[in-house]
Amino acid sequence: MRWTPEAGWKSQGLLHLTVFIFGFTGILGKWISLDGVTLVWWRVLFAALCLAPFLFKKGVIPARFWKMLGLSMATGLVVGAHWATFFHAIKISNVSVTLASMSATSLFVAFLEPLFFRTKIGWMEPMVGLIIGLGLWMILGVVPQFGAGITVGLISASLSGIFTILNRKLALTGTSGLFIAWAEMIGAWLGLGLCLIWWAPESLHTLPGGMDLFLTFLLGSICTAFTFAVTLKLLTQISAYSVVLAINLEPIYGFVLAAWIFHENQELNWAFYMGSLIILGGILGYGLLKKKEN
Repeated sequence: MRWTPEAGWKSQGLLHLTVFIFGFTGILGKWISLDGVTLVWWRVLFAALCLAPFLFKKGVIPARFWKMLGLSMATGLVVGAHWATFFHAIKISNVSVTLASMSATSLFVAFLEPLFFRTKIGWMEPMVGLIIGLGLWMILGVVPQFGAGITVGLISASLSGIFTILNRKLALTGTSGLFIAWAEMIGAWLGLGLCLIWWAPESLHTLPGGMDLFLTFLLGSICTAFTFAVTLKLLTQISAYSVVLAINLEPIYGFVLAAWIFHENQELNWAFYMGSLIILGGILGYGLLKKKEN
């Protein structure tokens, strides 16, 4: 597709709509009464069902079907663990605190990616790590009651960094992104299902209540399958850097929504938002410096 100003503005608008939907997932997680594992089990099931029709498109099924299916499903176990810890963090703290903790994902990627791809860690990574650490220290200092939520959120951020790198390795094989996403949803669904057999077997054969079912379907279809398909489409029209930079704005959208819907701004003070801005500033600054270096 040839870039034109009109197409560019449409793509940027669609990109920020997608990031806004990403920010809305935390709101849905707070609304849904299911625990984190059960919620994600239903989410990935609905996402897999929504993605399944696209598998019949030409070129989606890879030639090395079983190998790529196994690798993608294994990555799906990490995806499932990331989402389960993300929503659990929201349940035991709130949306704003969890999103602030998730901002550390870029830091984990910065340190883990050189290990996976056997490259050197540059001077910027430790510096950004100190900046993000300062921001998290400020947040923990003003909301110590949410310490457990921050800890689980950081675990979720580390898992997010790992599966981001694993997804890059899968993408470098030339396999269709739609197939990878579908297989990852299946892997997450099976892995979380095994957890539920041991922990809450009744969840496997009991549909969520009316509103929980609707919101979980919305989470799996619009907030997962739709946004993934749109992101893939956008990557053919605008740079990957633009996409990543916009996704870093997800906490901002989440903070605004959480303040508007749950009035979380009343239980958080200026120091929390200052710490969050320091984290986001470090991430955006790292992205700009990295682009200049490259």
